[in-house]
Amino acid sequence: MAGKTYSIKKNRIKDAILEGFTVQGDSLVADESVYRNIVIFKPIDSGKKDSEWGRLAIKAQMDSNMLITVFAFAVNDKLPDDDVSNIEFFRRDSIQCTKGMKDVLLYSLEGRYLYLAITIEETGSCILENMKVYQHGDTFMEELPEIYRDRNSFIHRYMSIFSTVHGEFQDEIEELDKILDLDTCPVELLPVYASWMGIEISSKFLPEETLRTFVKELYTLTGYKGTRYALERVFQIILGEDVRIIENQNINFTDDIVEGLPYGNAERGPFDVDVLVRKRLSETMYQQLLFLANQFVPARTVLHIDVLGESSVMDSGSYLDMNANLPEDKAVVLDENVGISDRIKLQ
Repeated sequence: MAGKTYSIKKNRIKDAILEGFTVQGDSLVADESVYRNIVIFKPIDSGKKDSEWGRLAIKAQMDSNMLITVFAFAVNDKLPDDDVSNIEFFRRDSIQCTKGMKDVLLYSLEGRYLYLAITIEETGSCILENMKVYQHGDTFMEELPEIYRDRNSFIHRYMSIFSTVHGEFQDEIEELDKILDLDTCPVELLPVYASWMGIEISSKFLPEETLRTFVKELYTLTGYKGTRYALERVFQIILGEDVRIIENQNINFTDDIVEGLPYGNAERGPFDVDVLVRKRLSETMYQQLLFLANQFVPARTVLHIDVLGESSVMDSGSYLDMNANLPEDKAVVLDENVGISDRIKLQ
């Protein structure tokens, strides 16, 4: 028969007694500077006396030197809160104490109310999440002949191994919708989904929010590949600002200087495209952005990213007369944040 499953999430966690732990959503995060972190949960009510309990499953991400201890007991009559507010009570009266286990069998416990406490010993990083209590505890025992169905027997505990594996697979299947959702999937999967659209990008290249926005718009952007709109939108998403795009095939190459191009157009051909941006770019950002943008331009296009300098300004204490001097416009500034590219010339 199928039993109930009790999830230990935000509502149960906020009512728990915590020492050293902090709450992050549905997870418990241990204080790395504290030797012993303790959590004592309010009792889980099954609704009927002499209820049989199955197992407790915990997803624990913790350093190898840390020790997890689970205390558990079940009773038919609810105990006063003061009696179960101290971990020493659990140490003294717990029916089951399991050390180093993240999947704890509770087959020996019977009672309406299930009391649970967990301690983490040794300093280090530890996160407890996806905690569940399975009242039935196993999946396959009912398929065996009745002679093998003795509760808490060797065969029962042995078959629980396969029930645990089956339960983990089932949980992963139920979470597939979150993994495939671009708003909730792990950030490491976003480059994989981008590759499905034929785009290569690194998860370390952009902030998570920007990367999610970019991947969510990829379906539309790939439909506009090779167009001015696609290139403009890529830069808008990545840089958070508008850019100016100059297509040199529309320029009269008899001119010596074209407005917007700081060093003229002598080195530009009909397939060159210049993107003028105002935001300063590190060398890594420059190369990554150039690599990404090149995936959206037509074949044979040579893309150039030009980082513009700040415009010259005059304050209220200056007058435009014979003593005023306006410096020559500079389109590119060479400093520690700008790499040397074909748009920078050292005089």
